[in-house]
Amino acid sequence: MKWINIIMESAMVIANKASVQRQFIGLMGVLFLLGSYYFNWHFSMMEYAIIAGVFGVLFIKPVLIRPILFCWMLLGAFMGELSSFIVLSILYFLIFTPISWFKKREINEGNWKPIKRQQNLENMF
Repeated sequence: MKWINIIMESAMVIANKASVQRQFIGLMGVLFLLGSYYFNWHFSMMEYAIIAGVFGVLFIKPVLIRPILFCWMLLGAFMGELSSFIVLSILYFLIFTPISWFKKREINEGNWKPIKRQQNLENMF
């Protein structure tokens, strides 16, 4: 399966970039803060300091998050492949199939004129 190798190589190339790793760490930090606010998690100041320290160490040394980022990019690529297949299938069956039904109905109703074929092929040239 060549497409799996292509997806894995592109996920590895993206996961090896330090700038992308830092962006991913920042995104996870923001999502954690928003999740703690939304789900009403209450932490003590010591727990917030530990969490901030973990994100700080990851931001300084982003290589530590490479396996998680690789898995995240791999999951996203597979979900993209699957969703594009589903969307194109729905598009085909909801748009192109009814169009073909209407076209076949037009042909059967007689809107098209039959072609007059010549029996003598020598008169064609």
